Amino acid sequence: MKGEAQYAPRILFFLRDILSHAGPSFSNHGPFWIGVKASYSGSLSRFKMHYFDHKNESIPLWTNRLICLKLFIKNAFTNEPGEKGEMKMKDLKNLLKMGGVLIVSAFMAAAMAGCATTAQLDAVQAQVNQAMDKANMAMEEARSAKAMVSDESQKSEAAALKAEEAAARAEESAMRAERAAEKTEAIFMKKMKK
Repeated sequence: MKGEAQYAPRILFFLRDILSHAGPSFSNHGPFWIGVKASYSGSLSRFKMHYFDHKNESIPLWTNRLICLKLFIKNAFTNEPGEKGEMKMKDLKNLLKMGGVLIVSAFMAAAMAGCATTAQLDAVQAQVNQAMDKANMAMEEARSAKAMVSDESQKSEAAALKAEEAAARAEESAMRAERAAEKTEAIFMKKMKK
């Protein structure tokens, strides 16, 4: 999950940007639709995408994962049910499995909010940012306390206790984030099955 947390707010930004530009040219009734071929190139940062135009000509394109998610999420929420929709849901699950807890949490929260208005996404993004700030503060406090313990002149019982408490708080924050992600994912998948 290392390096994943920074993408959560950016994915929400992409969702908001996509919704603000949604139009018929990006739907199944437009000149093309976007499909994502599942799996990755050996690195979680790159996915292979295919653009399908009205002549069903496929043009492969290697692109950044965030752009892939930007285009993919938009289609997953706007395309009508059918063969293409089923393929997208399968790929969506694969993408979620490859993401970190915070990415999954952010995506699920945005989905449950209905992705209807900019205000909703702004509220979700604010919540994600707040949670990330708290987690970062807990981690920084833990690092600071451990640094004090590592200093020979600061190896006191009080410093050791502070380090232990900070580590416990950081672990508790991580567990809460993971439980929240599992809960929102379960609710989201249940809605998708209806």
